[in-house]
Amino acid sequence: MLSVTNEKGNLMLTTIEKFPSINISVETNAVSNITQSTATCYGAIDVDDVSILDSSGICYDISAVPTVDSYVVYTSDVSDSFLVNVVNLTPNTTYYFRAFAKTPVGTFYGDSISGQTLSVNLPTVTNIESYEYAYSISVSGSIDFGGDPNGLSNYGIVVSETNNTPTINEVDCITTFGNASIDNNVQFSIEASALQANTQYYVRLFATNSSGTSHSTTLVLSTILDEALISTDGYQDYYDTLGLYGSYTSFTQGVTSRGFLISDINTTPLIDDISGTTIIQENTTEQDARFTITTTLDAESDTTYYYRAFVIENGNAFYGDVLEYYYDIQE
Repeated sequence: MLSVTNEKGNLMLTTIEKFPSINISVETNAVSNITQSTATCYGAIDVDDVSILDSSGICYDISAVPTVDSYVVYTSDVSDSFLVNVVNLTPNTTYYFRAFAKTPVGTFYGDSISGQTLSVNLPTVTNIESYEYAYSISVSGSIDFGGDPNGLSNYGIVVSETNNTPTINEVDCITTFGNASIDNNVQFSIEASALQANTQYYVRLFATNSSGTSHSTTLVLSTILDEALISTDGYQDYYDTLGLYGSYTSFTQGVTSRGFLISDINTTPLIDDISGTTIIQENTTEQDARFTITTTLDAESDTTYYYRAFVIENGNAFYGDVLEYYYDIQE
């Protein structure tokens, strides 16, 4: 009702407004595609003129009769049929969904339809590739999050020398947690470090979600040697020069130089010998090689010389066996 008065307060005009009666019915058609955290809801509105509708959508709650005072998802536009996607639901929970239509004379509802969200499964952890180094092991894999809408609470790699089914946080296991964000079913890699060289380990990836922790199958992997394998292979006497032969393999790709040590005093010559040892050395980037170094030896007749190959790897010297070379001027 609208009333108009003059400046003296006398009633001048009175009108009465009323909404016309509305013939309307609302139906909750279906709830489908339910996951751990989402659902698709369908509704329909039977009304003479959809333009009188203020809004429509789905209301939902864990109570059996949800209203627009509960949780609401509105349609993007008002029409006589619609669907909405409901998100951020809690896993393993029964919800009730109702279509609604708001009009100037009130809100109309369809019947409630119930649906239960799926439970969260344990993660599924899969190994893909592995890489062994002297002091670390790297494994790549993928993780199915088990449908957990919150993703993983942690993931990582666990290794043990003695436990063939290593499990996170056990006393005989080394656990390394991942600190980078990873995606569902997308390959990632993680490294366990501070290991012992040339040692066998049992290795598993793991992942934790709201349902618990899962591990991959066990890999049996061994760290590699932390020193080059080197061999002193012999010599060839060219009268005025001496050709020395050696070979080596680096597992750490850390070789920076190679050479030979020759001494007529030291039976096990070393690179840091102060005197009595000749050092023949050359820089290299080769990590797996047979090599020859030719040198002029100021040798004395009837003298036995001790020689051996060496490499410098990661700043350390590694040696081949000592061989003997007997110099006789009559040869």
